[in-house]
Amino acid sequence: MGLQMGEKDEKYQVHEAYYDQAPSNAEIALLENVTEYDIKKQVEKCLGPEWDCYAKCVDPRLWGLGCARPRAYGIAWKRDSKSIDVNFPFDAVLDSLLANPVMTATDYFWMKLPPSKLSDAEEI
Repeated sequence: MGLQMGEKDEKYQVHEAYYDQAPSNAEIALLENVTEYDIKKQVEKCLGPEWDCYAKCVDPRLWGLGCARPRAYGIAWKRDSKSIDVNFPFDAVLDSLLANPVMTATDYFWMKLPPSKLSDAEEI
């Protein structure tokens, strides 16, 4: 947490409360934190072997968001209720978000506009 105190920081109680509530309220948990926070380790420790987790560090600045630094994102799920489609890995989803368009907006407008049907008075 703050000042790199980790679990010794008094604010860590918020995380503990979240992990205490998650198993009884959800089958999937979305997590976000600083890159130094080991999401996978925390899920294993706090939620136990009934839960699995995928975590990745992503830099939101790549999407033009005004952030100071990258963030760690994770998704945790109950093993007995959800499964991962091996043909649709999370890395592929994240890679698709990073894709840059190769066509400009003008490339989509290849047809000429029809002539205006409005009189001069109506166009103003």
